[in-house]
Amino acid sequence: MPATSLVPIPAPLLYSLLKAIDPGKALKGQFKAEKGAKISAGAKRSFTGALEAASQAKSAKQFESLMETGPVSSLSAGCGAITTLTVSYSKKGYTTVVVSFENYQNPGCGTIVSTFPTT
Repeated sequence: MPATSLVPIPAPLLYSLLKAIDPGKALKGQFKAEKGAKISAGAKRSFTGALEAASQAKSAKQFESLMETGPVSSLSAGCGAITTLTVSYSKKGYTTVVVSFENYQNPGCGTIVSTFPTT
């Protein structure tokens, strides 16, 4: 795997991306780990926290505030910021979101996969 610099996705962009996938549906989806890995409790907690903040926020500025000072603020202490967010849609009608964090090498901060019905 080539060496890459993990740069957190800026909060306004992350807010737009999370809103686009419908955070309410994503929260009700099935969470799992990548093939061959155990589900990461820290990554799940961090991702669901970001989804909840996106769901509650009415603007990117409010989302950023929730991420910094709200109940989601503990994310930065654990897995860190989201650095990769990949969305794919299947022909079977499901949306799959794969999220990686800047502290992915920390125990409990691996990649998390969320799958939920698109419609």
